[in-house]
Amino acid sequence: MIDSTHQPVSRNAVCPFCSLLCDDLRVAVDGQALTLTGPSCGRARAGFADGSIEDVPLVAGVQASAQQAIERAAALLAGSRHPVFGGLATDIDGMRTVMMLADRCGGSVDHMDGDTLARKNGLLATRGGISTTLAEVANRADLIVLFGEDALGEGSRFVERCVTPGDSLHPERLAARELVVLAPQSATRALKGISVPTRHLPMAMSGAAEVASALRALLAGRTLAARAVAGIRTTDLAEVAARLAAARYAVVVWGKDLSSAPHSEVAMELLNELLKDLNRSTRAAGLVLGGGDGAASANAVCAWQAGYGLRTSFASGGPEHDPTRFSARQLIEDGTADLLVWISAYATRQTPPADLDCPTIVLGRSGMRFDVVPDIYIPVGTPGIDHPGRLIRADSSVSLPLPALRESGLSSVRQVLGQIAALVLP
Repeated sequence: MIDSTHQPVSRNAVCPFCSLLCDDLRVAVDGQALTLTGPSCGRARAGFADGSIEDVPLVAGVQASAQQAIERAAALLAGSRHPVFGGLATDIDGMRTVMMLADRCGGSVDHMDGDTLARKNGLLATRGGISTTLAEVANRADLIVLFGEDALGEGSRFVERCVTPGDSLHPERLAARELVVLAPQSATRALKGISVPTRHLPMAMSGAAEVASALRALLAGRTLAARAVAGIRTTDLAEVAARLAAARYAVVVWGKDLSSAPHSEVAMELLNELLKDLNRSTRAAGLVLGGGDGAASANAVCAWQAGYGLRTSFASGGPEHDPTRFSARQLIEDGTADLLVWISAYATRQTPPADLDCPTIVLGRSGMRFDVVPDIYIPVGTPGIDHPGRLIRADSSVSLPLPALRESGLSSVRQVLGQIAALVLP
C-alpha cells in the first residue's frame, strides 16, 4: 500500500561539486533521491541527481562481493612495484588515507586536474603571489577584473555570491563596484542581467599574456605603439589600467580556462606581477578559481603531509616532487608505474583515461559506466551525500564540513582504502 502522506524532507546542504563549496543550498531528500530546490545552480543540480546507490563491485567486469573486490585490490597493490594514485576526487579524510598508502607502498599521487595544479603550484613556488578570499571579494572589492569566463554561467555561482552578493560589510564599495571581463565573445550571454556596471572586452584566452603585459606597461606610464593588443583596442586597455590604478581594492580573478590556455604560465606570472605593481600605491589581490573535484583538498593534504604539492612520489623512500616526471600519465606511459588506483567519488563520468594501458583499480561514484572496464571497480559514497566529509574551498582559506544527506550504505573512500591497507601493510 502506498503511503500518500509521504513527503520529501528538505535539508541544508553544502555543495561538493565545485570549489566554491556553496553552503546555502536546500536539497529535497525523497528516500534515496536527491533534488536541489535552491538556490539555482546547474552544476549542483546535476551533481546531486547523478549516481545511484548500487553497491555492486566488479572484478574483471564480473559482479563480485565487496570482500572479493577488496582482497583482489589488496593483492594487486601488494604486487605492484610502483602504484600511482590518480583521480583523487575525494575529501580530506580520503586523501589522508591515499597519502598513507602511497608512502607505505612507494607510490605517487596526481589529481585528474594535475596539469592545471602543476602550473599553479610552480608559479607560487617560484614567484609567490598576492591572494584574497571569497569574503574579501564580496565585501571589499570595488573593481573586479575577470580573465576568462570560468567564473560565469550556470556552472558557477561566483557572480551571485561575490560580485553581486546583495549586501556587504562595506555597502559603499558594493555600490561603487564595477566588473571588467576579458574573455571570449561567448561570455556575452552569461553577462546579461548582472546588476553592477559591466564592461566586456572580447579576448581569445591565448592572448591573455599579451593583455596582461600591455596593462603593466600602461600602468608604468608607457605608451603603446600598437593600436590593439590581442584584438582589444589600446585605448580600451588604457581605461582598464586607469581604473585599476584608481581602485581602492581591485581583484583580478581567473580560473581553469586561463590556467589551461596556451602560454598560461606566462599569463599567470604577468598577472601576479601586475598585482605587485598595483600594491605599490593601492590595494589589489588575485583570486584563482578551480580546485574542484577535491583538487584543492588533495593538493593541501599532500603539502601538509609530504612538504610538497601534488605530483609527488615516494618511490625513493621519501617524498620527491616533480610536476613533469610524476604525472600519472607520464609514469604509466614510460613504464615506471605498473598499477593505477583511480579515485573519483563525485561524478560517474570521471572514469580513468581510456588510452592508459595499465592494470586499474577504480574507487568511483556508484553508477559508473566504463568504455574500458577496469580490473576492479568498487562503488563508493560521495562526501556530503552518502557520508559526512570535509573539503577545502577554492581560496584555500577555510575547510567546510559536508553533512550526509541520506543513508545509502555506501562506504567512503577512506573506509575502502583502510580495508585494503589492512590486508597490504604489515
